[in-house]
Amino acid sequence: MRRWQPGAAIVALTLTAIACSDERITDPGEQPGSTWDLMFYATSGNLSETMVLPPSAGGFPERIFPVGRFAMQAAGSPDGTRIAYVVRGPNDARRIYVADRDGRNPRPIGTEDGLDGWPAWSPDGNRIAFQSGSPADIFVVNVDGTGLTRLTQDPLPAVTSEVNPAWSPDGTRIAFAGNVNGHFDIFTMRPDGSDLLRLTDTPDSEVEPSWSPAGDRLVVRRVSLASEWDIVVLAANGATLLPIALPGWQSAPAWKPDGESIAFTSRLTLDDPWQVWSVAPDGSGAVQQTPANFTGGQRPGWLRRP
Repeated sequence: MRRWQPGAAIVALTLTAIACSDERITDPGEQPGSTWDLMFYATSGNLSETMVLPPSAGGFPERIFPVGRFAMQAAGSPDGTRIAYVVRGPNDARRIYVADRDGRNPRPIGTEDGLDGWPAWSPDGNRIAFQSGSPADIFVVNVDGTGLTRLTQDPLPAVTSEVNPAWSPDGTRIAFAGNVNGHFDIFTMRPDGSDLLRLTDTPDSEVEPSWSPAGDRLVVRRVSLASEWDIVVLAANGATLLPIALPGWQSAPAWKPDGESIAFTSRLTLDDPWQVWSVAPDGSGAVQQTPANFTGGQRPGWLRRP
């Protein structure tokens, strides 16, 4: 396996040494003068915290919330004022919370079964799509916690699972990964669960979709039959446009709102921690963003600066 060399300045870092900060992620609309930081969550022992990185590679990660606040799989409102995130409780129960960007006013939303995850904001900032249950289904809920609606309906005993919702930039479709006959494909549907369309149908599994800012492409993680994990750019109709084959294992791609790059997590061996990387949509210029000695980063997103 070819060794992947970071193209960035590297600094030593431990999770306990990280300073405090605020801010947040993706807005599907391009606005002149907007800048973004990378956001991801890092885990140390039993604690997961949401972090941000400055735009230059090798920057020093900073906390979003106060020290010790458990927050994973964070996603931000389009205006950057609120953050939806997952809190893990006793017995690995998981619940979605929404808080102000600085962590104030946290409040639970979603279901109460303790199996919620992967929140994704609607472009208008009024609703959140998420996965819940085991096997999972896709739900939507108003940001104030009202209007909880299940969008996918599986027969019992369940033979499918729907995960990783991603709202299209124009708000008309929700992409997600659905398990059909033992492998995952990418589907889209309207925000009310109607007009289900299957985009991929391959022997491999495609998961974790993220839309391009124009809504004409998606980037996904593809898991091959040989258990290789790569990120792949698809057309909006599901046709493969560009496999971005890189050394090691890649996951959780997230398209930058200005369209210039795709963030993702990667590790070279199964013993390595996940680190945050970025790559151009044409597959060039892969750069490790987190410092080499960092304890790892997962589910990156793009945080708009105020």
